[in-house]
Amino acid sequence: MKTKKCTGCLRVLPVDEFYAKSNGQPGGIARCKSCKRTYGKKHHKANRVENLEKKKLYWLENRNSIRVRKYGITTEHFEAMFAAQSGLCKICGEPETATLNGKVRSLCVDHDHSCCPGERSCGKCVRGLLCLGCNVKLGWLERRLDAVLAYLDTGI
Repeated sequence: MKTKKCTGCLRVLPVDEFYAKSNGQPGGIARCKSCKRTYGKKHHKANRVENLEKKKLYWLENRNSIRVRKYGITTEHFEAMFAAQSGLCKICGEPETATLNGKVRSLCVDHDHSCCPGERSCGKCVRGLLCLGCNVKLGWLERRLDAVLAYLDTGI
């Protein structure tokens, strides 16, 4: 049986006590599984808040390019829709009140999922801008509409 010395705890252990490298080489990682897990937990706890802040900052800085990639609309198109709706939700007619990092969120881009199922859109099926509450409720209703209509057809 092959053995290897862990760089973390300095114990000599069987190779199967070490994770394989991404290329499949068994025991290719320098620290044993126990040390690797301990290090990972400490590292995750120490950097969790910092990593979340980095993700939020990235999203805030890149939301326009994210809209283009996800919904196929430019910043100018988004701003034109926002102005046409006077900054209000297309369903309830209210401004967005939900916050993210202490700032009011921007309105959600709504698209027709029958044209483009999933999260991404071609841009042609964008219906409008919705507040977070209406967007969540609409998504729920779209997934359950057939069941709701069947229930209403049963009568009393």
